Amino acid sequence: MNYIKIYYDIVNNAIHRGLDKKKLEGYFERHHIIPACYFKSRKIASYKENLVLLTGEEHIICHHLLWKNNITNNKLFLAYHKMVYQRNKFQDRRIELTAKQYEILRETISYIYKNRIVSDDTKRKMKNAWELRKLSDSYEEHKEKLRLSHSSNETKQKMRIAKLGKPLTDIHKKHIGESYNVSKEAIDAMRLKMLGNDYAKGNKLSDDTRGRISKSLKGRIPWNKGLTKQGEHYL
Repeated sequence: MNYIKIYYDIVNNAIHRGLDKKKLEGYFERHHIIPACYFKSRKIASYKENLVLLTGEEHIICHHLLWKNNITNNKLFLAYHKMVYQRNKFQDRRIELTAKQYEILRETISYIYKNRIVSDDTKRKMKNAWELRKLSDSYEEHKEKLRLSHSSNETKQKMRIAKLGKPLTDIHKKHIGESYNVSKEAIDAMRLKMLGNDYAKGNKLSDDTRGRISKSLKGRIPWNKGLTKQGEHYL
């Protein structure tokens, strides 16, 4: 397949739109006709002679074609990968991929990152960027939100209220039942493991720990209730 011919057919059909989005109806995105990675600076790559307005569908197809035309160019692949997965307040692309397309994307991105060579200068820039990010207010706000999400009783209460009265599906009920259905063999294995724990032997529990254990067990039905013991096993 002649990928580059299909690519320029799409671009040539879109050039007549111009570059003013306000004069057009619908949604359009700016695209570099000759990919920006081929230029020394993005400013040069963004000259109006090298720009065209494409629809969202045309844009991702073009990036896919550019990568397929030069499949060894990692920068072209990363541009296509970004088109598929990018999420921000201006663009929220929901690209439907086949299982095969997803596999190719994941394998390729994994290969690129495993085999990339990062220079000392790049490492230094990455470290500096991370340090600056840690100093920013947004980073501290993000950490505070994470902390509150794990420890806030108010959040837990909201989650509890949201689930009250919500009917469970048959599949959910089945999963809950399976989680409590522990086999006798599994119980015996856990019991033997505990008996063989050298750390537990001779380890005396404090009165406070005994009290908390007793309190937590109140009202619970013993797993061996109604069973008779024969040797080391319950029947």
